[in-house]
Amino acid sequence: MAAVINNLKKKIKNHPIYWRKVRNKKATSSFNPNDYQLTDEAKKALSEIKINGIAFTNAKDIIGEDLLAQLIEEAIIVKNNYETDKKSKTGDDKDFARFLLGVNPKFDKNSLFNKIANHPILQSFADNYFSMKDVEMRYYNVWHHLATQEEPSASQLWHRDREDLQILKVFIYLTDVSVENGPFTYAPQTHLLGKIQSEPEFFLEKNVKRTNDEMMNKLVNKNQWIQATAPKYTLIFADTHGFHKGGYVKEGERLLFTAMYVSPGCERHYFDK
Repeated sequence: MAAVINNLKKKIKNHPIYWRKVRNKKATSSFNPNDYQLTDEAKKALSEIKINGIAFTNAKDIIGEDLLAQLIEEAIIVKNNYETDKKSKTGDDKDFARFLLGVNPKFDKNSLFNKIANHPILQSFADNYFSMKDVEMRYYNVWHHLATQEEPSASQLWHRDREDLQILKVFIYLTDVSVENGPFTYAPQTHLLGKIQSEPEFFLEKNVKRTNDEMMNKLVNKNQWIQATAPKYTLIFADTHGFHKGGYVKEGERLLFTAMYVSPGCERHYFDK
């Protein structure tokens, strides 16, 4: 009986109406879209992500050329430091991916990465996407994905992030990404605001739900999948509560900066403070 009650409480807690009206009541009620001034590029991306769960733009148009140049320089520094300092590699890294600031990076208020993650346009975009005031940035990192000959596994398979009902991630490509470089791939309209709310078939990998291409094709036709093959400096907005995969690099490498925004009511904290 206790298990049934706990399961019912969990369902109520994660129901979209309860999530918005109770868990995020203050943030929702205090949100006013007229308080924000978004650039034309950001407005276009906002419209696209609400429909499909993903949108593309140029990082230069969002954070500016100067800040982008600093990001590239700093990302190369942390990449080189990681490769030369054996102690920086943790056992929690994936075989195909390195989290250059750590799996749970330490929050540094004065860092360039925090400056970008808290950029006014990105924060305004996040608030407007959630329709909540003061959406919280809970994670930033630099990811370096390496070529592998193994079969896809972990986040290289289809999955949804489950920490919140809406999860906005920003990816800034710091290298060109082709089909061989592990492009981020998204099943459109599988996010909370989308039309597809059913779940695909899945299997368990280390007790985590994963879906292969054949299974996902039954839910969202593969011809509709959005594959983020794009040149460096592309900025991707994606709601990763929708189904996605990425990082399966066959040749070369993939280097990117990422930041994540969740509702104030989200209970998951990523930074190691």
